[in-house]
Amino acid sequence: MRKVNNLTYLNLSEIHESLKKEVEDNDKFNKTFSEEDILHLLVNGEIRGIKIEGNFYANQCELKHFIDKYVNVEIHKLVQYGGAVGINLTDVKLNGKILDIGGGGEGIIGQLKGDNVIAIDSRRDELEEAKGGPLKIVMDAKELMFLDNTFDTVTSFFTLMYIPSIDHQKVLEEIYRVLKQDGEFVLWDTVMSKKNNTKDFYSIFLEIQLPNKSVLTGYGVGKNEQSLNYFIELAEKVGFKVVNTQELSNIAYNLRLRK
Repeated sequence: MRKVNNLTYLNLSEIHESLKKEVEDNDKFNKTFSEEDILHLLVNGEIRGIKIEGNFYANQCELKHFIDKYVNVEIHKLVQYGGAVGINLTDVKLNGKILDIGGGGEGIIGQLKGDNVIAIDSRRDELEEAKGGPLKIVMDAKELMFLDNTFDTVTSFFTLMYIPSIDHQKVLEEIYRVLKQDGEFVLWDTVMSKKNNTKDFYSIFLEIQLPNKSVLTGYGVGKNEQSLNYFIELAEKVGFKVVNTQELSNIAYNLRLRK
């Protein structure tokens, strides 16, 4: 097992054990793979891997994608797969009272900062799925039901990719309004391009390192066209100042903005 760019890579025997366990735990994934089969899949690119010191390794996200693709063959014919991204949040700086936009599902920011967070999501079922800790409220990000200058920090962890691009400016205006002066909006999101691609959907897999555990998850959505520069331009139009930008990979980024 190796760590490369915040992703956990498994060697051939570890991949074999991981897939074997998946067969035991997942009724829909019922094919047994030998180490020779796995090596063939790596060589042919059916499982995305890398060579380290002459030996093949694959990260856990790519294995999750391979399993998902195997189980949902027809769906994946419509999906452009972006790749795997490793994100280390153990030392991320998020101050004061935090509003998390789209805080349902895994609720990563809520897991990270607990009762310092108010998590909103337009879907009740997503909030019900999120782990305990933050206060959870069903709310539309285009119409935040908070007073001006309420929050020290607002976060969006791979949420804006789910919001139609026509609504992005309105969402950023609302975030700007509810932030205190000098408050920060911290955004993680992905690059999506429609250029030279006819697929209807886009997906990525993430390995997220929290202080006490690692989370593996995947996100998929009907494609918006968006990039880091797109959000920088939109944020500056709304009135934000760019504090820091970080490319997490060629398909994901972190953007920190200040009111």
